[in-house]
Amino acid sequence: MRRITTKALSLGLLGASALAWSGCEAEKQTQYVAGISTQVQVPRDLKTVRVDVSVGGIISFCQAYPVYDGRVQLPRSLGTYPVDVSKTASPITISVVGFTDKYDEANPAMGSCSSVGAKVGDNGIRVLRRSRQPYLTEQTLFLPMGLKFGCYDTDCESGGSTDRTCKAGRCYDASQDPNKLVPYTPDLVDGTGGGCFSVKECMGPAIPPAIVNPADCTYAIPGTKSAPTPVIPNPLATPGDGVNVEVVYDGGAVVEILDLDEQEGFFIPDATKPQQFRLAPGLCDQVKGEGPDPQNPNATRPTPHRITSIRASALCRSKAPSQPLCREDALLKMGLDAQGQSPKGDVPDKCQARELKSSPSLLVVLADDTKNNKDLFEDTQTGLELLKKGLEDPAFATTEVAVAYYPGGDNACSVAAPGAPRSVRKDVDAVVAEIDAHPPRTADEATNLAAALPGIFEYAKNQTSTQSSPAGAAYAKRAVLILSNRDFDKASTAPACIAPTTSSNLALAARTGTPAVDTYALLFTNDPATPEAGQAQIFNEANLVAGGKAFDARGTANKANALRALQKITADLATCTYDVPSSGVTFDTNSTLAYSDAIALPAKPSVKIPFSAQCTGEDSTASGWNFTEGTPRRIRVCGQACTDYRNALSSAQQYAALYLQPSQAVPMFWYNNPCSP
Repeated sequence: MRRITTKALSLGLLGASALAWSGCEAEKQTQYVAGISTQVQVPRDLKTVRVDVSVGGIISFCQAYPVYDGRVQLPRSLGTYPVDVSKTASPITISVVGFTDKYDEANPAMGSCSSVGAKVGDNGIRVLRRSRQPYLTEQTLFLPMGLKFGCYDTDCESGGSTDRTCKAGRCYDASQDPNKLVPYTPDLVDGTGGGCFSVKECMGPAIPPAIVNPADCTYAIPGTKSAPTPVIPNPLATPGDGVNVEVVYDGGAVVEILDLDEQEGFFIPDATKPQQFRLAPGLCDQVKGEGPDPQNPNATRPTPHRITSIRASALCRSKAPSQPLCREDALLKMGLDAQGQSPKGDVPDKCQARELKSSPSLLVVLADDTKNNKDLFEDTQTGLELLKKGLEDPAFATTEVAVAYYPGGDNACSVAAPGAPRSVRKDVDAVVAEIDAHPPRTADEATNLAAALPGIFEYAKNQTSTQSSPAGAAYAKRAVLILSNRDFDKASTAPACIAPTTSSNLALAARTGTPAVDTYALLFTNDPATPEAGQAQIFNEANLVAGGKAFDARGTANKANALRALQKITADLATCTYDVPSSGVTFDTNSTLAYSDAIALPAKPSVKIPFSAQCTGEDSTASGWNFTEGTPRRIRVCGQACTDYRNALSSAQQYAALYLQPSQAVPMFWYNNPCSP
């Protein structure tokens, strides 16, 4: 007779359990030992687990167990069940299900689990891990079954399928090649052996990786031969060619060490560059915040969770999927002390972070199309390339952009109105291509910006957002970006159609009007050694009146100023104001905002922002967050909290710019207080 035997090793990895299928009549056992592990916070993210075993598609065992009751625990024995010997040729499928609800026999997925299928989203189920494999006779193999945060809230049961499993937020066939599994030893489950992974020794000095290719999430250890140029000094020694990677989720909710695994960890894409690594496709989705929809392969969806920080270290050999964290590290990862107790005590069921989306903003790009500015349209390695990299910043995800051109000539009293604003996130290539394809005028004429601005400001004031709820709501911020190599305020004789004035005065009036429209000015392509007469003086005037929003990016030496200008626009338009979601969890003042400072040394996986009743407007000096009432209702971050967040965003932008790459996102998250990081 064959038996299904399960044992629980209290604490260890999760307070881990081992699930063994054994054959008693053979000289050697035929056995799988499934080690359940996690790095999520207990009990906030995991209160109950359920273990299912089927042989040849027939359920042979199903039981749910409480994970935490003041201390991490699992039962010492899950029981034994006889299995027909004839079924040894059939595949065995093991499923581990995680709940954030407390154990309750009234929950059919817990109390009657053998008759109730496991499906993420039903009955409080948050995560499911499944593995199906044939038997290898007379072998005892270890089957790692990690409940990883990247798979929380991802349902792979499309159409009632029970042959798929989640890995890093994507769905894969649950089949496992048993020849790739390692022989079982007890220390693989409890993390007490000498081969366990030491977080303290291997990841303590981890640093932000160099960005190689953000499109496929390829990175490298800075300061090594695997890193791209320019070489960024690495303050840490890199004695070997190992790589280990740590990711932070949802502004600090969970910090996980990744395995060397192409589907749910990281891998080395080029053996000649051993310290260059690439995240698994599903993890790359979670860096970007969007990936394939498991229920519709032809569609995409926002990922349920976001990776908000990545750090890497070269001090140890890469962690293998079968390698457990050392016992002490495993407890710390779960937020527990050495006795397996949580300092947070009890927390509500169904704790979930909510990513906040920046309130929609409008940016009108106003480009000088005179002959003297033709380089802007013809040389994509200068102004347009920098403009594109700036607009690709993820912080612009809810910004809409419109493009207009202002000609020269004394009688140029108006500008052709831009078309409808377009999403920067979806149409940045088209926006830049439109400017690139626009033919500059054949005559070299003095620009008349003062004549062009009134119509552009009026256009900006009258537009409404298509992204807010309700539709047609006001933009949270509006701005005009002037691109030119000309003197912004220099004009020939003022045409009769406008009153004599300067661009700076018009910008000041727009900035103080209702609704307010900010003005940014970016000079580039002209040789700074031969500026137009009076340009420096007027440039300084514009800089003073516009509150530091004019930037001189002329010439190679000043090119970095173009990125600084776009970073300034990003900070002003796309940060510290967020729309309150119209559905889902209730947003109230008993909440905390949080984000990850991905570049900070030492690491800041979670920076928290408390509620402040004194945060009443954009100019409030109180540090914290509050609501701004209206339609729609919005969240505002004030004072030092906003400054710190913008500094974190700027650091990420500048770090990416060192490698000539667009910045990676620094999203903001909302938590109800008992569930905050």
